[in-house]
Amino acid sequence: MLGSGFIAIACNTVHLFIGEIRQAVGIPVLSVMEETARVLAADKVKSIGLLASETTRNFGLYEKPLSDKGISIVYPENQEAVTRAILCVMGNKLSGEDKRGLVSIVDGLKEKGAEAAVLGCTELPLAISQKDSALPLYDTLQILAEASVKKSIS
Repeated sequence: MLGSGFIAIACNTVHLFIGEIRQAVGIPVLSVMEETARVLAADKVKSIGLLASETTRNFGLYEKPLSDKGISIVYPENQEAVTRAILCVMGNKLSGEDKRGLVSIVDGLKEKGAEAAVLGCTELPLAISQKDSALPLYDTLQILAEASVKKSIS
């Protein structure tokens, strides 16, 4: 029989509907939030800074998966700069100033007690990478890709 063995949802914001999606399909649905929480817990991270879209932040999409693993969230003070960087990446117009702004935001998260930063939007890994930050960065797309590979060979 042909068909999919599971679904992986890469878009963080689409997770607003993960409950409905899981109810509508008869196969497992991997959650980028749950997979990220699993990796952070395995790495013994207790506090993360979350860079994400306003929707992901405002709806608290990471809060339950992270709190279930005992991980707290520190949010950036300048959400507008995060949003601007996301939109600039989408429009292929990210400037050096936007990138420096993200690095500064990550540095601010460290000062607020974050042990690591989660890049909780598909565009953010295109704007900032580990070489830009002393704070460990977790790329949620990379985490989901690795979980998908593991799921597909298990």
